[in-house]
Amino acid sequence: MRKSSQHSYVLDLLINNLPFSDLSIHKSNDFIDPKSAKMLYSIWRDERNQISKQTYKKPNSLSSFDIEDMKQQGLIRCIGDNVEITSKGSDIIKTMILGNDKSSFEKNSDIDYLHAKKNVNARNKNEDSWWDRFTQ
Repeated sequence: MRKSSQHSYVLDLLINNLPFSDLSIHKSNDFIDPKSAKMLYSIWRDERNQISKQTYKKPNSLSSFDIEDMKQQGLIRCIGDNVEITSKGSDIIKTMILGNDKSSFEKNSDIDYLHAKKNVNARNKNEDSWWDRFTQ
């Protein structure tokens, strides 16, 4: 007599009868992909591509998928062959600079967005309010 597992039968039954096609996963509006943040920082960092204060030439090193991903996250706007960094993108760059442990003036400074954001949040939690400074 040969025994076989019925787990696959139960799993197949669940998959076929549950409406998984109606389920969808949506990212939060506040979610920023660290890869996109790093690409945005590299665009901002490259002075050769700067056209005006917030407008840069599209780098050849970025694919159209990368550009579209940054657009969907609200980091940039495309204007022809150029990209404009939005206010949300500017905030991301500020967070990366202020939260970095290294100097942003170093040529090869590799900045991780999640680490920088964690550092900025930790600093904000440790700061006393103005009222606490006078009452102590």
